[in-house]
Amino acid sequence: EVDVGERIGGKYRLLRKIGQGAMGEVWAAQHETLDGEFAIKILRSADEDFPELIQRFRAEGQIASRLSRKSRHIVSVTDHGEERGVPYLVMELLAGQSVETILSRVGRIPPAAVSIIVSQVALGLSAAHAEGVLHRDLKPGNVFLTKDDRGNLSAKILDFGIARRTGAIGTAG
Repeated sequence: EVDVGERIGGKYRLLRKIGQGAMGEVWAAQHETLDGEFAIKILRSADEDFPELIQRFRAEGQIASRLSRKSRHIVSVTDHGEERGVPYLVMELLAGQSVETILSRVGRIPPAAVSIIVSQVALGLSAAHAEGVLHRDLKPGNVFLTKDDRGNLSAKILDFGIARRTGAIGTAG
């Protein structure tokens, strides 16, 4: 169990818990020397299948890191490591909400925004498929809506935790 104020990887100070999923928790954290905020996903260690989860978690980090360099519509993974035997991933901290959160709050998304979201998710998935990766858990909770540097709507695909490689990375097109 981690808590506010703890240090992860010797340089990230946990600020607040921002989410929880099947495999772990996501925290906002301050990088102590770069003075920037990041999201840190920490694997939950209580599961009996922990060794298998560690392997899947590491693969998620490697896949997302590689794919985020191919498409701005995939969340960026910038670092990884282990703290007290528990793996973590460092990702860009996004401002916004998941499609799931928006739908539960508002009920619907305007058609013009849906068109942008679907187009951008397709671009991200196309980049993943070109690298031989299938997401396998695409759902409203794994599509995050934020704004780009110009203030325009930007969709990001999250959580490659159960992604599967379909072949050698980088062999397609």
